[in-house]
Amino acid sequence: IVSALFGTYTAGVPVVNSSPVTDVGYGSQTDGSLAPPIPTTPFRSAYLGPGASVSTEMIGSLRILDFSQKMINEQMQELSLTEARQGEEDSLREVLQTQLLNESGVNMDEELAMLIILQTAYSASARVVSAVDQMFQELLNSI
Repeated sequence: IVSALFGTYTAGVPVVNSSPVTDVGYGSQTDGSLAPPIPTTPFRSAYLGPGASVSTEMIGSLRILDFSQKMINEQMQELSLTEARQGEEDSLREVLQTQLLNESGVNMDEELAMLIILQTAYSASARVVSAVDQMFQELLNSI
């Protein structure tokens, strides 16, 4: 038990490591007719998931440690790629939003200039109406 938990030790009588825990390669899909050591196939990397439509894109791994490391590396690469794509999409969205605001936004200087022109035209029209009213009143008073 000590050997299985902590490895072998040298104090006292030599102990033979008879631990049932060993580093065993993945051993499915073997051909029992072959002489030992029987070759095994690596972890499957394709035809996984429901409908056998998922692929891990990883070259075969014979040990669980190799497989798990490759799986973690694959996930980290996918995460990095997704974060890079998100950054690009955010940049594109900002550029498009700026372009939309530039094309459809209101230019305050132009609007103020147009208001001044409109106000001047209104004042001029009011003076014309006032002059016409005064002339009409003089015409009525003369008759």
